[in-house]
Amino acid sequence: LRLSCGCGQTSVTLRCSQAASAPSCGQTCHRLLSCGRHRCQASCHSGPCDPCEERLQQSCFCSRSSKELACVDLPSGSDALPLQGAFSCDTPCGKPLLCGNHLCERPCHAGPCGDCELRPDAVHTCHCG
Repeated sequence: LRLSCGCGQTSVTLRCSQAASAPSCGQTCHRLLSCGRHRCQASCHSGPCDPCEERLQQSCFCSRSSKELACVDLPSGSDALPLQGAFSCDTPCGKPLLCGNHLCERPCHAGPCGDCELRPDAVHTCHCG
Protein backbone atom coordinates (compact mmCIF):
# COMPACT_ATOMS: atom_id res chain seq x y z
CA LEU A 1 0.00 0.00 0.00
CA ARG A 2 1.45 3.40 -1.00
CA LEU A 3 0.42 6.36 1.21
CA SER A 4 1.26 10.06 1.08
CA CYS A 5 2.58 11.59 4.26
CA GLY A 6 0.38 14.05 6.17
CA CYS A 7 1.73 17.11 4.35
CA GLY A 8 1.67 15.43 0.92
CA GLN A 9 5.36 16.06 0.10
CA THR A 10 6.43 12.41 0.06
CA SER A 11 4.86 8.97 -0.11
CA VAL A 12 5.89 5.69 1.48
CA THR A 13 5.02 2.04 0.95
CA LEU A 14 3.48 0.38 4.01
CA ARG A 15 1.88 -2.93 4.84
CA CYS A 16 -1.90 -2.82 5.14
CA SER A 17 -1.61 -3.45 8.88
CA GLN A 18 0.56 -0.31 9.25
CA ALA A 19 -1.81 2.03 7.36
CA ALA A 20 -3.92 3.19 10.33
CA SER A 21 -2.93 6.84 9.78
CA ALA A 22 -0.91 8.89 7.33
CA PRO A 23 2.83 8.61 8.00
CA SER A 24 4.96 11.66 8.81
CA CYS A 25 7.96 12.51 6.63
CA GLY A 26 9.45 14.71 9.36
CA GLN A 27 9.75 17.76 7.07
CA THR A 28 8.07 21.12 7.64
CA CYS A 29 4.42 20.91 6.53
CA HIS A 30 4.33 24.11 4.35
CA ARG A 31 0.59 23.76 3.57
CA LEU A 32 -1.19 27.09 3.03
CA LEU A 33 -3.02 28.11 6.20
CA SER A 34 -6.68 29.16 6.23
CA CYS A 35 -5.62 32.84 6.29
CA GLY A 36 -4.44 32.40 2.68
CA ARG A 37 -1.19 34.32 3.39
CA HIS A 38 1.11 32.10 5.45
CA ARG A 39 2.27 28.49 5.41
CA CYS A 40 2.25 25.94 8.22
CA GLN A 41 5.62 25.74 9.96
CA ALA A 42 4.78 22.62 12.02
CA SER A 43 6.40 19.27 11.34
CA CYS A 44 4.53 17.04 8.84
CA HIS A 45 1.15 16.06 10.29
CA SER A 46 -2.18 14.62 9.23
CA GLY A 47 -5.41 16.57 9.64
CA PRO A 48 -5.93 20.32 9.47
CA CYS A 49 -3.19 22.79 10.33
CA ASP A 50 -3.47 25.01 13.40
CA PRO A 51 -4.81 28.58 12.88
CA CYS A 52 -2.29 31.19 11.74
CA GLU A 53 -0.40 32.80 14.64
CA GLU A 54 1.35 35.54 12.61
CA ARG A 55 0.89 39.18 13.61
CA LEU A 56 0.98 41.92 10.98
CA GLN A 57 1.50 45.68 11.24
CA GLN A 58 -1.59 47.29 9.66
CA SER A 59 -2.74 50.87 9.17
CA CYS A 60 -6.18 52.26 9.90
CA PHE A 61 -8.53 53.19 7.04
CA CYS A 62 -7.29 56.81 6.95
CA SER A 63 -3.60 55.76 7.29
CA ARG A 64 -2.95 58.05 10.28
CA SER A 65 -2.49 55.23 12.80
CA SER A 66 -1.12 51.69 12.77
CA LYS A 67 -1.09 48.72 15.09
CA GLU A 68 -0.18 45.06 15.12
CA LEU A 69 -3.11 42.74 14.39
CA ALA A 70 -3.43 38.96 14.41
CA CYS A 71 -3.48 37.60 10.86
CA VAL A 72 -6.60 35.55 11.66
CA ASP A 73 -8.46 38.82 12.46
CA LEU A 74 -7.89 40.19 8.92
CA PRO A 75 -9.98 39.32 5.85
CA SER A 76 -8.72 36.01 4.46
CA GLY A 77 -7.18 35.41 1.07
CA SER A 78 -5.82 38.91 0.53
CA ASP A 79 -2.72 38.95 -1.67
CA ALA A 80 -2.21 42.69 -1.17
CA LEU A 81 -0.39 43.28 2.09
CA PRO A 82 -0.50 45.58 3.84
CA LEU A 83 -4.23 46.06 3.36
CA GLN A 84 -5.66 49.49 2.54
CA GLY A 85 -6.71 49.94 6.13
CA ALA A 86 -7.77 47.20 8.50
CA PHE A 87 -9.41 49.08 11.38
CA SER A 88 -10.89 52.43 12.41
CA CYS A 89 -8.85 54.77 14.60
CA ASP A 90 -12.05 56.80 15.23
CA THR A 91 -10.47 60.16 14.32
CA PRO A 92 -12.40 62.29 11.80
CA CYS A 93 -11.69 61.09 8.26
CA GLY A 94 -10.75 64.50 6.80
CA LYS A 95 -10.67 63.36 3.16
CA PRO A 96 -12.12 65.78 0.57
CA LEU A 97 -15.75 65.10 -0.36
CA LEU A 98 -16.85 64.90 -3.99
CA CYS A 99 -17.95 68.57 -3.91
CA GLY A 100 -14.29 69.58 -3.51
CA ASN A 101 -15.20 72.24 -0.91
CA HIS A 102 -15.75 70.23 2.28
CA LEU A 103 -14.02 67.45 4.21
CA CYS A 104 -15.50 64.19 5.46
CA GLU A 105 -16.37 64.43 9.15
CA ARG A 106 -17.21 60.74 9.64
CA PRO A 107 -14.91 58.72 11.93
CA CYS A 108 -12.08 56.89 10.09
CA HIS A 109 -13.86 54.49 7.73
CA ALA A 110 -13.43 52.05 4.87
CA GLY A 111 -14.68 52.83 1.39
CA PRO A 112 -15.68 56.11 -0.21
CA CYS A 113 -16.74 59.08 1.90
CA GLY A 114 -19.99 59.69 0.07
CA ASP A 115 -21.77 62.83 -1.05
CA CYS A 116 -21.54 66.23 0.60
CA GLU A 117 -24.57 66.93 2.82
CA LEU A 118 -24.44 70.58 1.73
CA ARG A 119 -24.92 69.96 -2.00
CA PRO A 120 -27.89 71.98 -3.33
CA ASP A 121 -30.16 68.99 -4.02
CA ALA A 122 -29.64 67.68 -0.45
CA VAL A 123 -30.44 70.94 1.39
CA HIS A 124 -34.17 71.14 2.20
CA THR A 125 -34.17 74.04 4.67
CA CYS A 126 -32.40 77.38 4.73
CA HIS A 127 -29.83 77.86 7.53
CA CYS A 128 -31.02 81.44 8.07
CA GLY A 129 -34.59 80.39 8.83
